[in-house]
Amino acid sequence: MKRILMISPGVLPVPAVRGGAVETLMETILRHNAKSREYQIDLIGRSHPRIEKDQYKNTTLHLYQSFLFARGADRLVYYFYEWVLKDWRSMFHANRFQAKGYRRLIEKTLRNNACDYILVENNMSLLGAVRACLGEEEYSRKCVFHMHSNYIDAPAAVPDMLACRMIIAVSAYVKDVLVNKYGFPAEMIRVLRNGVALEPFQTSGEENIRQKYGLQENDFVFLYAGRISPEKGLLELVNSFASVKDSGAKLLVAGGCFPAKKNVYAQKVIKAAQGNPNIVFCGAVGYANMPSYYKAADALALPTTTGEAGSLTLIEGMSAGLRIVATDKGAIPEYAGGHAVLVPPGDAFVEGLAKALCDTLRRGRMPEGERDAIREHVKQYSDAVFYQNFTKLL
Repeated sequence: MKRILMISPGVLPVPAVRGGAVETLMETILRHNAKSREYQIDLIGRSHPRIEKDQYKNTTLHLYQSFLFARGADRLVYYFYEWVLKDWRSMFHANRFQAKGYRRLIEKTLRNNACDYILVENNMSLLGAVRACLGEEEYSRKCVFHMHSNYIDAPAAVPDMLACRMIIAVSAYVKDVLVNKYGFPAEMIRVLRNGVALEPFQTSGEENIRQKYGLQENDFVFLYAGRISPEKGLLELVNSFASVKDSGAKLLVAGGCFPAKKNVYAQKVIKAAQGNPNIVFCGAVGYANMPSYYKAADALALPTTTGEAGSLTLIEGMSAGLRIVATDKGAIPEYAGGHAVLVPPGDAFVEGLAKALCDTLRRGRMPEGERDAIREHVKQYSDAVFYQNFTKLL
């Protein structure tokens, strides 16, 4: 039996009790491996009171518990980037002090646990610690980097990435970016497209969301599902929704921000939505409750302003049989496979998005034949297919 040491990004816990796309995919591997027993897995991640350490067979959790001082210092760093520098990526700077303790846990676990492969998930800044601990020969033989984004946010880590055994990209788009923008050799990159458990999104949700938020049965509901952050394009969506004059068209915003109610961008979004009774903010929604929100919707809006590397939200929306309005950018066309209305990015994006929303509203709810076609297409993005393809790489 092969032994894999999985290293989470170190921000959110795994199992994914607080959500997160990367963390959800990691838990998918744990869940399927508990049944197939393909690997013995050691997983390094963040602790959380809701985590059950013996939840998955053939998995040993090594969890980092941060200290109050480190959390407080990181919160001050976050506020500096958010309020002083007004950096849209402020949330990605909110883990500097805690990251030092996390690296120490990685080094300790590497020293005490033998493994065949080391899988570092989407945090390229951790590769240096792994490389220093293992040495060149063992690192190049064992270390695999799983890239879930379309940009290199730590240029100093490029030599560590190039020294890996393999880079796994979540889409052909991400592979293309690495090869053509950053000069990585194509032969070291493998594509493993994301997958989710489709069944919950294809059945009735447990909660009546329309009733909860006062929506009528004949209302046409657009759903935004995701973090309230600039790269997700919610401000552009809210501004474009002002052009949708039909009182029966509603926009349901299911997503929160970090930290709640203290985010400059979120305040801009809320201000832009003021006076529009057809926009409903639901706040952060737990992943287990999301199928009910998809069930309440007729269409999914995915207005990302940067190139999506491989959107789980898109997979979920297609699985739910929703009409899709999305940005023609990144891996969205690759995953959608013709089952989405794609809006070109650029200066006229808000106007183009408004037109796409109005056109989708006029088309009405998706008929059963189209719904069957989109659900047939999305089968390739099931969690079972994802895990099966994962086992072919390691």
